Amino acid sequence: MARQTRAGAALTRARVIETATEVFSERGLRAATLEDVAARAGVTRGAVYGHFSGKPLLVAAIIDGLRWPLDVGEDLADYPSHPRPLRQLHVQLSAQMARCLQTPPQWQAVMLVLRESGYAAWPKASSDHAMHLQEKAVARLGDVMRLARQRHQLRLDIEPDAAARCLHAVGIGILLGHAGKRVRGMRIDIPQCLRLFFEGLENTAEGPSDTPERHSRLALDGARHRAPRA
Repeated sequence: MARQTRAGAALTRARVIETATEVFSERGLRAATLEDVAARAGVTRGAVYGHFSGKPLLVAAIIDGLRWPLDVGEDLADYPSHPRPLRQLHVQLSAQMARCLQTPPQWQAVMLVLRESGYAAWPKASSDHAMHLQEKAVARLGDVMRLARQRHQLRLDIEPDAAARCLHAVGIGILLGHAGKRVRGMRIDIPQCLRLFFEGLENTAEGPSDTPERHSRLALDGARHRAPRA
């Protein structure tokens, strides 16, 4: 009996977290109440307060279960064996972002982070955790960018860490843009948006042709073309 009670309590807690993610996403953290969550989840207020004494603890539980869609993960073993790491990265990010959009609890949790992480109901530990997830994602994107640099596949005038930060910012912009389009029944083509970004990063020439000497020659040629004719 005690085991069944514990199992039932765990199911109720999971239902409350999932419902809260939905309610907070729809109404915003300021407007939504734990009573709203209880009514949507089909449980009593006491059941909600029995697991979460206040909104901050419920927010913390939501963020604890968040999978950041722009994090390619710590296992990057497939990238060194891929002939074009940037193209592999494009494919992986496109798939992860699409999967996030198709998984309502994850999508709603991501939107909470992007839209409302400065709200007072956010516990500091949750804000720190959300920031850590994003920093970790940028660091791993940087690892792939450095691999592309070693392969002479990243433009020489772009630093790997800067490319990683820009890619992460572009990903966030795509997610926020998709949220706005979704309200109007539209959608953003995520692979195409990412492809436009990657095309600006990639050195498509084979071999180490993207060298300082090449950049110097290109700059000199450009200066000659711009110079006024006598």
